[in-house]
Formats: sequence, structure tokens, C-alpha cells
Amino acid sequence: MIGIAGVLGDGVEVVHQYGIDAVFSILPRLAPLAEVLASGETNLFNSARNIACAIKIGQGIKTDPYL
Repeated sequence: MIGIAGVLGDGVEVVHQYGIDAVFSILPRLAPLAEVLASGETNLFNSARNIACAIKIGQGIKTDPYL
């Protein structure tokens, strides 16, 4: 399970106890609240695309040491 959040705060690692395998922030940088809210859809899209690309890369990695 993958978690996507606006920002990751102190103690975020507790989510792993509830079945979340990885968690990502959608914010590429700190910004004023108005800017963060206005760019939320774009930031979510970009983060989701990057996560999907990482999953695709992971699926192509051979884990058998004899291959």
C-alpha cells in the first residue's frame, strides 16, 4: 500500500504499523499555502506519475542472483 500526502511530518513512520508500505509527499518544495492549494492537482498528478514509474522500474529488476 502506498500513501500520498501533502507533506510528511514528524512521526510519519507510524503509518507502517497500519499496512502502509511507502509514503510520499506531493510537495516539490516549500511554498505559501495559497500556492500549495492552487498547485495541488498538478503536484498530485506529478507525484503519482513518478510513483508509477518507480513501480514499473521495480517490476523490471531481476531479483534472482543467478540471472
